[in-house]
Amino acid sequence: MKVRHAHIPELQSIRGIAAAVVLLHHSSFLFATTPHFRLWSEVVLNAHAAVMLFFVLSGYVLSRSLSGPQLDLKRIGEFYVARAFRIYPALWLACAIGLTYLAFLHFKIPTLHFSNWYVSFFQSFPSPDKILVNFTLGKEPAAIVPPSWSIFVEMIGSLALPAFVIANREKLGIWLFVLLVGLAAIASSNPKIGYLIYLPSFSIGALAFRYHDRLKPYFANLPVLILCLVVVQFFRLLSPDWRFEQKYVAFPPALVESIFAAGVVLCVAVRPVAFLRNPFLVWLGDISYSLYLIHFILMSALAKFIGTLQAPVDVLAVALMLATFAASIPLAWLAYSFIEKPGIALGKKLIGTMK
Repeated sequence: MKVRHAHIPELQSIRGIAAAVVLLHHSSFLFATTPHFRLWSEVVLNAHAAVMLFFVLSGYVLSRSLSGPQLDLKRIGEFYVARAFRIYPALWLACAIGLTYLAFLHFKIPTLHFSNWYVSFFQSFPSPDKILVNFTLGKEPAAIVPPSWSIFVEMIGSLALPAFVIANREKLGIWLFVLLVGLAAIASSNPKIGYLIYLPSFSIGALAFRYHDRLKPYFANLPVLILCLVVVQFFRLLSPDWRFEQKYVAFPPALVESIFAAGVVLCVAVRPVAFLRNPFLVWLGDISYSLYLIHFILMSALAKFIGTLQAPVDVLAVALMLATFAASIPLAWLAYSFIEKPGIALGKKLIGTMK
């Protein structure tokens, strides 16, 4: 398969925009804002769709990384090592920051005006077993770094990616996708395995890569991109049962958002998009993983001080959104520069010794 070039900066920008959407959406929900403000927050900032886009992007990009002429056990082992060194160093940093926040700030200064959504987080200092779960990405690792639940899903998807790639090469990828959809439908009614509803998203991304050339004529025009963006952004609003606070783990919107997110990825991958090649947006994509991990902790800390200001709660929410974004950007850059990049380099060095 021929792609435009080895690295598609637009896809990196999309990842950065998605991380910023999640950050802003979470920040808009921490305070008990008015129903009008909350509704518009969901309309403008669809955090769930952003996460589905993350999963689809992973399926697409990681399939590219496994697209060499040979995919044997050695290559798969190297892939797993690379993923571990890509994911864990920044996670460990976020966990350390989170534990520091919980130990020295969270339970000492009250958070004012908090919403029903936020009250479920950080109710008590995590026990040693929960700390271990968060550091190792065990099941439900959200006690210290709440967004890490999706990193757990990312690890499950990464473990399954070689199987998706092999199935696609054997022309069995669509059948595997159908099987995963059935499994996800069953999992949607069982909270213990609810994370399985997101596996089809990785499969969709892998299929998008597999059929990139065949689909290219259909996705190389602006109207298709606009249609995909509209569906990704607004489909969840069709049912009140799918609202952010009602049922976050709802399978139908997750599947539809993932399918059309793959359309967004294909549209961007097959044709240049000048706006998405903006250096700041590409850089935002570079630091997006750390941005995604650390923003919730910074948001929680900032809310304790912003909540004391004498202003309408909707104004406080906007202030928190802006402050969280401004504070998270430099810290995410530091984490990317001094934690993520050295971790990736160390992983490559270890892979080099495996040859």
